Amino acid sequence: MNRYIAFDLETTGLSREDDLIIEIGMVKIQDGEIIDRFQSFVNPGVPLREEISVLTGITDEMLKDAPVIFDLLDRVSDFVKGEVLVGHNVDFDAGFLSKYIPIENTLLDTLKLSRILLPFTPDHKLGTVARYLGIEVPVEHRALDDAITTYHILEKLKELIPETDYRVLIGTRDILPEGGEKQFLDYLVNLSVKKGLNAKGYPFPIPENVKIPEFEEMVKIDVEKALSSEILERREQQVELAKRVEEAFEREEFLIAEAPTGIGKSLAYLLPSMKFSKEKQEKIYISTFTKTLQEQLLNKDIPLAEKLTGLGVKVVLQKGKNNYLCLKKLVNMRGDEKPEVYAGLFFWSKITKTGDLSEVFQILKNTDIIYYQMDDTCTGSECPFYRDCFYFRMKRELADANIVLSNHALIFREGIETPYIVFDEAHELERVATDALSRTFRYSHLRYLQRVMKPLLTRKKYRELEEKMKDMEKVYQEVVDTLMPALEKFNTAPYDENNVNRLIKISDFLEGINEFTDDENVMAIVDRLKSDLSLIIHMDDPAYAFYARWLSRNDPLSVEFVAAPVDVSEKLSEFFRGVNTAVFTSATLTIAHSFSFFKDRMGLRGFREKTITVKIPEVYDYVNQLKIIIPLFLPYPDRPDFPKKAAELIMGLTHLRKGSLILFTSYQQMEMVHSLVSDHMEVAGITLLKQSRMTSRSALIEKFKEDIESVLMGTSTFWQGIDIPGEALEILIMAKLPFPNMNDPVLRARSKRIEMEGESSFERLSLPLAVLKFRQGIGRVIRSKEDRGVIIILDRRMLEKDYGTMFIESLPVDIIPATSLTELITEIEKFFNV
Repeated sequence: MNRYIAFDLETTGLSREDDLIIEIGMVKIQDGEIIDRFQSFVNPGVPLREEISVLTGITDEMLKDAPVIFDLLDRVSDFVKGEVLVGHNVDFDAGFLSKYIPIENTLLDTLKLSRILLPFTPDHKLGTVARYLGIEVPVEHRALDDAITTYHILEKLKELIPETDYRVLIGTRDILPEGGEKQFLDYLVNLSVKKGLNAKGYPFPIPENVKIPEFEEMVKIDVEKALSSEILERREQQVELAKRVEEAFEREEFLIAEAPTGIGKSLAYLLPSMKFSKEKQEKIYISTFTKTLQEQLLNKDIPLAEKLTGLGVKVVLQKGKNNYLCLKKLVNMRGDEKPEVYAGLFFWSKITKTGDLSEVFQILKNTDIIYYQMDDTCTGSECPFYRDCFYFRMKRELADANIVLSNHALIFREGIETPYIVFDEAHELERVATDALSRTFRYSHLRYLQRVMKPLLTRKKYRELEEKMKDMEKVYQEVVDTLMPALEKFNTAPYDENNVNRLIKISDFLEGINEFTDDENVMAIVDRLKSDLSLIIHMDDPAYAFYARWLSRNDPLSVEFVAAPVDVSEKLSEFFRGVNTAVFTSATLTIAHSFSFFKDRMGLRGFREKTITVKIPEVYDYVNQLKIIIPLFLPYPDRPDFPKKAAELIMGLTHLRKGSLILFTSYQQMEMVHSLVSDHMEVAGITLLKQSRMTSRSALIEKFKEDIESVLMGTSTFWQGIDIPGEALEILIMAKLPFPNMNDPVLRARSKRIEMEGESSFERLSLPLAVLKFRQGIGRVIRSKEDRGVIIILDRRMLEKDYGTMFIESLPVDIIPATSLTELITEIEKFFNV
C-alpha cells in the first residue's frame, strides 16, 4: 500500500450508461508522496445541466476547447497501468472509465473504508471525511482536488487507525472479501501488531450516553447569581425564564414558556433542574425533538451549567429499546449481510460506548435496521449477551441518574412515568405523539419474521416458508400497485376496503405461523403484527386515520400502512395526570399572543389550576434589526401569473447581492419560479441553489453559508430547524402563507372531526398551524444581536383577508406595504444603507 493512484472524475450525471466524463484528475503516490499527476477537462459534446455546473463550478465555456475523451485514452491508460486505483466511491469512477479502457487494476475505495473505520462522522462524503481527519479541503467536486483529498484520507487512515486494538482490526479484515479493502486492512493489522501495547486505542472521540459527575459534594446555589456569573453575560430574559422554571418545580406546576431565540433557554431550565434534582433527590427528564439539541445539552450546556453552579450531576441519555444494537442479532447476521456493511457494524460494535444505532445510520441506509435493533424478542437476563448488552447497561445507569436526556417520541411511545419533566422544542409535541402512538405494518416486518424463523426450521420446512413468503410478497406488491398513482404524487395515500382485501391473505398467513413453529419469540412477533394488521385492515375505529405512506422511493415494498390517532390530546392528558411538574418551552407556542391552541392540542385544559403561562420578552432589537415588507403589486399566489411576477421581483433584488432564502409551500411553484430566474442569476454571477432529491438539505445549507451572495430556494423542510446567522442570510422571501396541505390524511381526518362538531376546521386547525409555521419561518432571519435582515412576504392576503390579523399579530415589527417594485427596492436599500 505504499504505491497507488488516487483519482476522481466529474461527470454530467450519475448514469454510467447515459452520462459522460467532463474532468479527470489523478495523482500517483509513492511512499506517501505525490510523484506525478494528471488533470484534464473533457468536452462531453453536450450542454451541462444547471445543477452540475452549480455543484462543480464547471461551465460549458470551460469545456468547449477541451479534448474529447477518445483523445485522452492513451495517456490515461499509460498513467494507470499496473497501479492500485484509489477513489472515494471508486466503483462509480472506475465504471465510467471502463466504458473506454479496460480496468483490471486492484480497486480500493476510501468511501467503503470510511464507512467501516470512521463510524462517528456525520456522513461519509469526501469533504466530511477529510475535515473529520483534519485535512484541509480547498475545493470540492473538482477532479484533481478531490483526487488529492482522497490521497490525504488514505494516508491519514494509515497513520491513525493502527492505534486501534489489532484484534478488532483482524476481526474486521476477516469479514471482507478479497480485494483492495481487505489488503488495506491487512496492512493496518500489521502496523497495529507492531504497535502492540503502545497502541492508544481508537484515535477519535467516541460518543457517550452516560456522564458521571466530577464531584459529588452538595452545595447551595442561587440560580440568578449563577446566571450572572462573570463567565456568562447576564441576560434578563434568561434570568426570568430560570426563575419561572424554579418556581414550577417548587410549586409542582405546569409551566408553558414561549422563549425567543437568543436568550439561552437551555441554561435557564438546566440550572433549576439540576438544583431541584440534587436537593430533592429526584430524577428530572429533559425531552427534546432533535438529536442535535440532545448532543448540545450533553456535551456543551450541562458541563457549562456545572461550571456555573458547582453542582455535579449524573446524566444519562436514554432512548427506546429499538434504538440499540442487539448483540445476539449481530452475531446471527454474519454471512447474511453484505460484507462491507457487516464489517462496518462489527468494527463499530467493538468500539462504541452506547450501542446506539443512530451512530451508524449511514451504514444502515444500506440494510434494514430491523435485523439489528432490539425488539420484543429480547429475553433479557436469559440472553447470553445480557451482561454486555448496551440497552440494559443504559437501564442500569438510570437508577441513580439526576438528569435523563430523552426525546418526545420515546416519552409517549413507551409511556415513561416521570413526575418531573422539561419539554424543549415543545412545538413538535403533537406531531411526535401522533407518530409515536400510531400503529404500522410494512412488508419488512414479514422479512424479519422469516429471518427469525430460519434457524428454527428444518430445510424442508424453511423451503415451504420461502414459498409462502413469495406469495405474500406478490400480495403486498399488488396492494401497493393500486395505491402507486397517489403515492407517486403525494407520498401518502388513503386506502379503502378494496385495497386491503388482499392484506387479509397476509393476516391469514400470520394466523397459520404455528404450523411452522410455536417458538415463544416468534409468536410474540406474530401477535404484535396481527394486532397492528387487524386494526389496519378493518378500519373500524373512528379514533384513527388510515393511510399508506412511501418510506423510500427506491423501494416500492417500503410502503407502510398506518393507523394514526386523530386526536392525541386525551392520551397526552392521561400521561400528564402522572406528572407533578412539566415545563414546555419553545420559540413558537403562541398564536396572536394566546397559548390556547397549544393547551388544547396538549390535552392541558383539565389542568387549568396548575398551568402557568409566560411569554418571555424578545432579546433582539427588532425595530432596528428587521424590516418586513409586503408588495401590494403582486397577484395572489394562486393566480397563474404569480410565478412570473414573483420571479421579476426576485430578479429586481439581485443587484443588492445579499444572501437570500426563498421559502415556498409548493415544490411545483418553486420549480416554476426557479426556471424563470435561473438564466438571470447566471448572467449576474449569483449562485442559485434549489432543494432537490439530488442534493441533501445539509449540503445545500453549507453551500449557502459559504457563498454569502447566493440564493437558496426551499420548501417545507427549510421553514424551521436551520440556523444561518450573519451575511449569509439577509433577505428572506416567503412566497405564500404556509397553510398546511390538507391532502395529509391525519389533518384531513382532524378537519372532518372538527366540522362534525359544528365548528370551522379552517379557524380551529388550518389557520393556527399556518401561523405557527409562519412564525418558524420568520425566525430564520435574526439569529444574533449583530444580524440585520429584511423579510418580504409575497402574499398580500395577509393585509387583505380577515384571517391576516392572526399573522400580523405574530410579527415583531410593523409591516411596510410597498406599492411598486421601485418602492420595495428603495426601502431595502435604505435599510442596508446601499
